[in-house]
Amino acid sequence: MTTGLQALLWFVLLAMQSPVPPAAQDASPAIKTTRSVQVSVFVQNRQGEPVTDLKKEDFVLYDQGEEQTVRSFTVQKYQRPLPAGAPPAGTYNNRIDAVQPMPNALTVILLDGLNTIWDDRSAAKQGLLQFLHQLQPGDQVAIYTLDNGLHVLHDINGDRAALLRTLDHRPSLGAALLTGALGADTGDPLDLFLDRSGDKANDFYKERPAETTLHSLTAIASHLAGMPGRKNLIWVSDGFPKFLSLDYLGLREEARQAAAAISATGLAIYPVDAQALVPGASASRLQDAMKDLAAGTGGRAFLNAGDAAGSLRRTLKDGSFTYTLTFTPSHQEWNGKFREIKVEVNRPAQLGLEAHYRQGYVTTPEFGDDLAVRKASLEEAVASPLLFTGLGMTAKLLQAPTAEMRHARFRIVMETGDLSFGQDAHGLWIANIDIATVVHDAQNQTLRQLVRTMHVSLKQDRYDEFRKNGLGMSADIDAPDGTVGARLVVRDLSSGTIGSVDLPFAP
Repeated sequence: MTTGLQALLWFVLLAMQSPVPPAAQDASPAIKTTRSVQVSVFVQNRQGEPVTDLKKEDFVLYDQGEEQTVRSFTVQKYQRPLPAGAPPAGTYNNRIDAVQPMPNALTVILLDGLNTIWDDRSAAKQGLLQFLHQLQPGDQVAIYTLDNGLHVLHDINGDRAALLRTLDHRPSLGAALLTGALGADTGDPLDLFLDRSGDKANDFYKERPAETTLHSLTAIASHLAGMPGRKNLIWVSDGFPKFLSLDYLGLREEARQAAAAISATGLAIYPVDAQALVPGASASRLQDAMKDLAAGTGGRAFLNAGDAAGSLRRTLKDGSFTYTLTFTPSHQEWNGKFREIKVEVNRPAQLGLEAHYRQGYVTTPEFGDDLAVRKASLEEAVASPLLFTGLGMTAKLLQAPTAEMRHARFRIVMETGDLSFGQDAHGLWIANIDIATVVHDAQNQTLRQLVRTMHVSLKQDRYDEFRKNGLGMSADIDAPDGTVGARLVVRDLSSGTIGSVDLPFAP
């Protein structure tokens, strides 16, 4: 692998070899859809500072060497989030920005214990604490861990104090953080993480790490998909390409889904060599793969102790001022292959401006009636610890189960702009939607699930109404004894875009 393009997410290469699901079929052969691609661009000067005065005409964008028309141009400047607003009583939404103001750059820190060998867990904890010590009360970040699965240490929301309490039950990290005084009443989250990752390291080949990692990346990208602005993933690991030595039979669909989700979300990956955070540890031998991964997605690689120590602040700085370019590709080749993007800045070369952006995108085909793909993606959304936000949803519990009637009813409103409506030869707007309704117990074990498909066919006036107010529908399901809540999952059959929302049955 010699360039970031060639190595854009090592699993993209596998995705391009995978069978492409057939396009969606409809009774009318003349359905036309329009698909757009967003490119988040961070531009810096020679001093490494963000360039903040660029306009739409300063950018030229190419898709596979062919110049494209930039349809939409937005400037996103980081701002501190305002206090959270309360949603209407009993109403739940899967997008954080629907109920509280959000900054335009979101950052996820993924501490990878599945593909990293922590030889000295005491030193590893010290390094991780020093890394997390860079967090400040205004930072908008989430912290996830990866070992036998994806776990949420702290998710994205407006409560910075809660994030700090997760790591240290005091208002700030401070010196106490460095002494390891964490979570006295619930257990030290980093100790628990290192214990689990140590177990997985011993069972590395037995526990199918490639599949677990790919599912986790899909979940993270799908969780961020519907949120505005730049999305950054700081991935602390030393084992990015270990999967290449494993047998990928049976993993190609997972690879394609992960590649498509990251491509559609525009997730910029910032690999951090975990060994560079551990005092006395040797650097990873896999740094070329980390560089390629970062270059391909518009991120940066942090490979030595000096860089790794400041990687979190540098990543947050990259997201402080970004430009989003949206274009409608002139091609019609949505066949699962990778297409190269190039962005040029029309400023004098002597200024030394440097643009960072993802080097391409996967032309995700319409998913259509591929039953295996539909089943797998719904199951992924049901099982994930994260809500999927690619399709905006608001839901309300209309009828909670009682001892006399073990049945629940819900009302769902979907953001119509997130659905891939196509117009047929008769002028009707067509969409097909998979809906999964799942009820679970207090241990989050599924007790009952119901899956159905809804075909939507709208005349122009109804389509205009739904575009303005959202597409509403009802759902219901039996709820056995022990049911405490439900998860509703909606999947656009054409694009594969997914939204999910949780509803507790008791306040």
